[in-house]
Amino acid sequence: MENFEHPYREKHLLDIPSYQCEKCEKQFKRKSSLVRHWEKSHRQNELLKLKLKNDHLKLKMDLYIDQIKFLKDLIIIQETLRIATIRSNGINQQNLSATNEQ
Repeated sequence: MENFEHPYREKHLLDIPSYQCEKCEKQFKRKSSLVRHWEKSHRQNELLKLKLKNDHLKLKMDLYIDQIKFLKDLIIIQETLRIATIRSNGINQQNLSATNEQ
């Protein structure tokens, strides 16, 4: 009878975990234990990662909006300077023509 394996002994004493966490590779006997572990250990981490990613995207979007505003202002300034230069050159040429006529 020494070689006889009792079903209880086979199931409970040689317990090999059958559920493994994909994040940390811990092993569990029951699926419910794995789920509880995941909820307690990893879910908060996932939520925190998502929150940080969301905050990062908001900051990035704000940066792009500020860059667009800056470039718009820069274009307006350049256009204003271009127009002022054209007018200034026109006035200078008119003054030159008037000076040459005298």
